[in-house]
Amino acid sequence: MRYLILSDIHANLEALAAVLAAAGGYDQVLLLGDYVGYGADPNGVIDCVRALPVAAAKRIFKGAFVGLSSAGYARPPAPARKPPPRSAGSPAAS
Repeated sequence: MRYLILSDIHANLEALAAVLAAAGGYDQVLLLGDYVGYGADPNGVIDCVRALPVAAAKRIFKGAFVGLSSAGYARPPAPARKPPPRSAGSPAAS
C-alpha cells in the first residue's frame, strides 16, 4: 500500500493540485492537518480533500471536514479579548 502524506495545505488549492499531480500513484492519503486558513480557496481545498481516498486525518476538528470525525470534539472558540486599558496620557482617554 502506498500512502500520500499531506500537511499544511492552508487553503492553497493551486499548491495542492500541483502536489497531487506530482505525487504519482498512491492508494490512500494521510492528512496531517491545517487544510484551511490563510489561503484564498478554503472551499476548493475542502472539496478536493473530500474527494481523496483519505485513510486518516490528524486534528479532530479539521478531520470533520472530510467526514473522519465529529466536530463536536473541537475546542470551543477562545473568548473575545478585552481591549487594553488606555493610559491616562493618551488622546482617547480625554
